[in-house]
Amino acid sequence: MRLSAFLLCLVFAIPSFAGKAITYTATSKVSQEDANNMAMAGVAKQIVSQVSTDQTLGKSETIKDGNTNFVETFSDITNVTSDLKLKGITVVPAKTDGKSFKATATLDMDELTADIQFQMKGIKQEISRRETAATAALKSRLYSDAAAEILAAEGLFPQYEKLLQKLSAIYPINESHRLTHNIPEIHKNLASKLSSVKITGLTEVVSLKGDAPLEWNIQVVDNEGPLAKFPLAVNQGRSTLAQKKTDINGIAQFSVAKIDRSQGKNSINIIPDIPLGFLKEAGIGEALTISYTVEVSKCNIQLDCAQDKSFCSALKNTLQKKNIFVGDESGAQKIQVQFTATEKNTLNVGSSTMKSYNVEVSFQGAGIDFTTSAKGVGNDESSAVAAALKQMKLEALQSQLKCP
Repeated sequence: MRLSAFLLCLVFAIPSFAGKAITYTATSKVSQEDANNMAMAGVAKQIVSQVSTDQTLGKSETIKDGNTNFVETFSDITNVTSDLKLKGITVVPAKTDGKSFKATATLDMDELTADIQFQMKGIKQEISRRETAATAALKSRLYSDAAAEILAAEGLFPQYEKLLQKLSAIYPINESHRLTHNIPEIHKNLASKLSSVKITGLTEVVSLKGDAPLEWNIQVVDNEGPLAKFPLAVNQGRSTLAQKKTDINGIAQFSVAKIDRSQGKNSINIIPDIPLGFLKEAGIGEALTISYTVEVSKCNIQLDCAQDKSFCSALKNTLQKKNIFVGDESGAQKIQVQFTATEKNTLNVGSSTMKSYNVEVSFQGAGIDFTTSAKGVGNDESSAVAAALKQMKLEALQSQLKCP
């Protein structure tokens, strides 16, 4: 139902409680708190039963210790009663014969309705402020700012509607309660503006060597020219690698080192860093793709490993995965390696026994002096050492080797 129609219906359907105070007295043999809650429930029940008879006719009251208990009805109008507790209701314990507890709850309807309308007025003002800011951002072609203001304003609509529903149960609704704004039109204008946005950048495949960062420029324009302060995000898989806004000329310069350096052709995606809903409406949800390849550096060494054969074999495999290859090529740098493995703990995992070792490996050679360590777990020393080797960081060794 449209809001205007809803308002008109409520004008004729809801009686006015202005200037009234609703009172209810409850008695309980359980506790004073129980009496207080029953009194508040009684007040709430009077409001709802006067507003919507159908809502309360089907409810059955229960008897607790010989006294009427409105717990069931009370729970059905939790939203109303929680507000009553916060504003406009007072509960006063009353003296009894000492065998029971009594409380009287009084609700000042003027205070309650004034509080709800005050909250509604605050939301109206906030929406108006967001509308003004979104309009100004759109005029300045600051599209991400406009999107943020629109989303913030739209997020207030449900809050206003909820308060309107509460107020309509106890107060006549009129045109002054109408929520008027121009957010839908501003939303539509933003989508139209975004539809003219063009993002351009590298088209050729970039070739990288070693750990060199991927560097490129992006330009963003719309029908009026370069777009300043336009937000961009660089994604690879599910990871966001970088975020940046364009300069006054609509250009953003990127330099990203933490990219996928797998062999073969790889790619990154550049997308507008604006909520996806706006991008889909504008038809610019697809990303600009930049492709690159990585030329992997390789080192050839001669390894002097006078240790256990299983250790030497595991070390060769680890080095190879780091592009350090062991062989007998003439001219290859000779490296001597030593290792120690210290048992730390024995772990019982089900019916199996696992051992934990601290492993330290030292590399020595011309211009090479590098030591690293890691912890490994396995069924025995060999498997634990192999596990530790896989976790070792060898970037410093690669740097000392000065791989081409």
